[in-house]
Amino acid sequence: MLLSYGASFLIKGILKPQVAVDNYSFEYGESIELKAEDLFDESDLESIKTFDYDISNLEKDFRGNILVGNYPININYASKLWKYTQTINLAIVDTSAPKIELKTNQLTIDVGDKIDVLDYITSSDLSEYEVQFDDSKLDVKVPGTYQILITACDVYENCSEETLEVIVKEKFVPPVVAKPDPEAPSQPPKPPVNEVKPTYVDGILIVNKKYGIPSNFASGEDPTAKAALVKMINEMQSLEFDIQNGYSGFRNYAYQKQLYENYKAKDGQAAADTYSARPGHSEHQTGLTFDLKHKNGALVEGAAEAAWIKDNAHKFGFIVRYPKGKEAITGYMHEPWHLRYIGPRASDIYSSNLSLEEYLNVEGGNYR
Repeated sequence: MLLSYGASFLIKGILKPQVAVDNYSFEYGESIELKAEDLFDESDLESIKTFDYDISNLEKDFRGNILVGNYPININYASKLWKYTQTINLAIVDTSAPKIELKTNQLTIDVGDKIDVLDYITSSDLSEYEVQFDDSKLDVKVPGTYQILITACDVYENCSEETLEVIVKEKFVPPVVAKPDPEAPSQPPKPPVNEVKPTYVDGILIVNKKYGIPSNFASGEDPTAKAALVKMINEMQSLEFDIQNGYSGFRNYAYQKQLYENYKAKDGQAAADTYSARPGHSEHQTGLTFDLKHKNGALVEGAAEAAWIKDNAHKFGFIVRYPKGKEAITGYMHEPWHLRYIGPRASDIYSSNLSLEEYLNVEGGNYR
């Protein structure tokens, strides 16, 4: 019996422990950590005294995550008597769909209003992905309730969906106001918004918190400005910047009013005034202003994109309307994505390093 026990002990010390798993997978973006108990049978674990592996040289993205793919890696381990190396396949997979979050589940607009669906969603994913929406059933000319299907799919065909409900309603018609009593003391009435006259200085339209525009000033995007924007977007995409073809452009008075009221209800008027214009004071209503977006639908504010836009937008006739360091003058926070079409004189404004208010020598800052 003693001899049999000794032989058994000897064989146990000599037999090579084997990695029991040939392929081990992790989800893209997860922390990679292999443990001996994940790779070896329980019968071999007590024989293993040391265990290590090296994944430092595997291909990573800019976040430091190992890219999706299959990687052969060496598992180095030692028993009491011997050292061993065994190769397994480390698989990095992406099975997670992009996340879509709706800022509101139900949107109400007036008949004839336009909407940009991407203004009402946020989305994210570690992998490259695309957001699409089907608004083919939406008819803004006919009152009713409509559904817009929003889909986000990454390059590995993982998809998620959300539905935005849009209620199109008849425009509100204000009641007829009775004529004032001619014998009553006369007070000059305040002019309605649509009687405010636009202000041009040296041929350039100025719209800010001090200078407004009529509620019916424009009905869409300026075609010259839009053509220049398309050229600029194409140029940025050719340089492989993360820019989508879609953008936030013209907004009519009613839509801007709705946006501003939503922001004011959410963050309070003081905060809303730092990033959203009150109706009648929005550059977007001029048809000359555009907000650039990343492919994921977010507004463009990455350092590389912002630097390129700052130094090159003027070549296409645009200025960064709310530059950094000019917040007290423009009345708004720095917005590297917000472009205003000026035309040929955009290069003069860029070279001057001045805000539009400073360049035209007009009043800026907060509302009157």
